[in-house]
Amino acid sequence: MKLSIFTTFLFMLFSASSITSQQLSDAARLIRNYLEAQENSARKKFPFEFEVTQDRIDPSSGIRSIEALQKIGGIYVLDGILSIHYGHYNRTYVNDQFATVKAVRGSYSLTAERAVELAHRHLNIPVPAILQTKERSTKEDAQTIFARTENTAGDIIARLMYIDNKQNLGLILSWEVQIHTLDRQHYWMVYIDANTGDVVFTEDKVLHCSFGEGLVYDASPEEQFLIDAQHNAMHLQSAQNWDSVMTQRNAENLKVIDNAQVESTTLVAPANSYLVLNLPAEAPND
Repeated sequence: MKLSIFTTFLFMLFSASSITSQQLSDAARLIRNYLEAQENSARKKFPFEFEVTQDRIDPSSGIRSIEALQKIGGIYVLDGILSIHYGHYNRTYVNDQFATVKAVRGSYSLTAERAVELAHRHLNIPVPAILQTKERSTKEDAQTIFARTENTAGDIIARLMYIDNKQNLGLILSWEVQIHTLDRQHYWMVYIDANTGDVVFTEDKVLHCSFGEGLVYDASPEEQFLIDAQHNAMHLQSAQNWDSVMTQRNAENLKVIDNAQVESTTLVAPANSYLVLNLPAEAPND
C-alpha cells in the first residue's frame, strides 16, 4: 500500500518583519565577523551578500540562533544557508552552506513564460495555451506568478535563483518553476538554465511513503495501462472533491447581502468536523 503525504512546504519564505532594526544590525555584524574570521582564503575573498531571516533566543535553553540566506546581486542562492547558534560557556555551533564559487553568468535571456513552458514539457504536462500573469516583481529575482491553469492545482510560480552546479564548478542563474499537479500528487520544483533552457534538475516536494509492496500482480502492459489510468482518475476525482468541499465551506462562512456587503465583520470558523474519504482513497492527500 502506498500513500502520499504533502510535506509542509516552506520554500525559504522567511519573514524578517518581527526582527527589530537593532537586532538586524547586530545579527549582520555577527555574521560578517564569522565570515571574516575564516581561514579559508575563498571565504575571505568571496563577496558575500546575505539576508538575515532569523534572530531569536530560545526561552527554554537560552540559545541564540541567527540564520541568513545567501544572495548574489539580490538573487537567492539555492541552499545557501548560514546558521549560527550561541550556546552556554561561549560555545558556538555553525552550519555554513554558503557557496564560495562565482556565478557563471549574471544575465539571462530566457523569459519566465518560456521557462514555464519548458518545465511543462519536461514534466509531460500539457502546455497552457495562455498564461495569465497575476503578479510580476520588479526585484532582481523577477518573481512571476501565473494564474492556475486547467492542469494545475494552484498558481505557477517562477523566479530566478543561483544553483551550485558541481560539474561546472560555478553558480548557474536558473529559473525555479513551481508546479502543483492537478491530482495533488506532485509539487514540482524545476530548475532551468536561464540562458540555455536546459533542465538542471527537478525535485518533488510531495513525499511518497511505502509500507511494503503488499499483493503483487504481474499485469500485462495493457492491464497496467488501465490500472494506472484508474489510479490517476481516482486522484483527480479526490482533488476535485476537495476543491468542492473547501469552496462550500468558504461560502458558508461568508454571508453576503446588498451587493457584497458582509453581514458580520467577524468570520466564524466552521465547527469541528471530519472529512471521510471513500475507498480506494488511502490518505488525506487523496
